[in-house]
Amino acid sequence: MREHLKRTVICAIAACVMLSVSACEMTDSMSEKRMKEEETVSPARRGTLNHLMLQKLDLSKSHSPEEIKSIKEEWKNKGIITEAEEKSIYEYKIAKFFDSPIAEELKTAKKIEQEKNFTLLLDAKEYYNNAEDSKIIVQGVIDLFYEDKDGNIVLVDYKTDVVNEEIDLINRYNVQLKIYKKALEEYLNKEVSKVFIYSLYLNKAIIVNI
Repeated sequence: MREHLKRTVICAIAACVMLSVSACEMTDSMSEKRMKEEETVSPARRGTLNHLMLQKLDLSKSHSPEEIKSIKEEWKNKGIITEAEEKSIYEYKIAKFFDSPIAEELKTAKKIEQEKNFTLLLDAKEYYNNAEDSKIIVQGVIDLFYEDKDGNIVLVDYKTDVVNEEIDLINRYNVQLKIYKKALEEYLNKEVSKVFIYSLYLNKAIIVNI
């Protein structure tokens, strides 16, 4: 009798664990479907909204999907965003960022700075093929950089693009990140040790060798 009861309890626990894992996979899969099918919010606006949520959150600690969902619902109820815009903020994707190696380093970082504006004067030929021999002015915003516990500078750029492979993002944004790296090095007068793309769609921190 006791052995039968023990087996029953073990089976029930295993079923609960499987259900929990399935639920997480389902919600993340639903987020990917929303990212592919959302038509009423432009890709640029979708990116801005997810960036704003990451900017709102304390990056030195973890956040649950429920907490993020509560914030975006509050924004909707206050009229800050529309219902369609609320749906384009992917709470499960954003919550996964806090399981990444970047988030782990942020917990012990000496310095964290977000949304750093910059203006940079560049030699066009250095960054763009077939460019004229001239100077160009580039303006941009660095999503996130931090100084890790060992004093290394790390640059992070969030992306919401729907892609199949990491290399798609690396190829698409390589020049942009070269410029961001140079801008940050000039601002800090210090070398940037690592550059990451964090893909919300792929749930992955992607190292970019520049």
